[in-house]
Amino acid sequence: MLDPHALPPGWRGHIETASPRVGVVAVLLAIAGALLGSWLNRRLPLRRCSNCEQVVCRCCAERRRELALCRSCALIDTRTEAPDFARMLLKDQRKKVQRIPLLLRTVGGGADPRASA
Repeated sequence: MLDPHALPPGWRGHIETASPRVGVVAVLLAIAGALLGSWLNRRLPLRRCSNCEQVVCRCCAERRRELALCRSCALIDTRTEAPDFARMLLKDQRKKVQRIPLLLRTVGGGADPRASA
């Protein structure tokens, strides 16, 4: 049988953890969950924009060579013919997209309820 001292003190008297099969079932469920999660992750049609890191459907992503861009970044990229100017405009677009989450993190960090106590 299972050594009663091998379990955490809070679990020692419970019937759910009294069987030695509990550990085996837990390991099997963890492996099955990891395999299912990796399979589902490969099947999801999602990518990140190469410029602004927004999540984009693989079907909707605009392809530029090896880059996958969202619609707004692809529109900026197609407006210019000079690659250096396009890179500069894409960098500005990235800053605009990332500005709002950065602002929210800054405001949220200053509004920490533990800091006022």
